[in-house]
Amino acid sequence: MVKDALEGQAEFNLADMKVELEQLRKSGELASERDRDALPSLLAGPYLRTIPGMNPCDGFFAAMIERTY
Repeated sequence: MVKDALEGQAEFNLADMKVELEQLRKSGELASERDRDALPSLLAGPYLRTIPGMNPCDGFFAAMIERTY
């Protein structure tokens, strides 16, 4: 649905959450007992998603959309 919403919107791009999560991990903002191993379980393609029972938190979905100028 996110990609569909962005279709035809040239000024917006769907960012890859893997890049953002890796930066957060390196800065120490993303802390996990599993650290690097936790990153793949937080991703579904370019999106962030958590699943109760699989991740130590509630279920959550996020897409990062960047505006280009």
